[in-house]
Amino acid sequence: MNLKNTLITKLLIVSSFILSPAHAIAGTTATYYSDSYQGKKMANGQRFNQNSNTVASNRFKIGTNLRICHQNRCVTGVVRDKCRCSLDLSKGLFRQLSSLKKGSISVQVSKI
Repeated sequence: MNLKNTLITKLLIVSSFILSPAHAIAGTTATYYSDSYQGKKMANGQRFNQNSNTVASNRFKIGTNLRICHQNRCVTGVVRDKCRCSLDLSKGLFRQLSSLKKGSISVQVSKI
């Protein structure tokens, strides 16, 4: 292996480490809130809004900022609620990632 290939390999290894932090969760399933939750109080005491950047999680603490990616689309959201599922998104966030018709999608999640 020549020097150029060695440097390229090392650069790829370093960039993959930076882009894929240890706290990323691969293959997590994301769903979205039912309309029946609109206006109800969440675990943080605020009222839920389907158009906000709200995330509910059973893994991350309330107040955690998350980057959520599906295929080539990414959004940022804030954990404001708890749920029994892996990840529940407001319709506003989910719609930015995929069609609501899908109902659930596989996502990559990391803290930011």
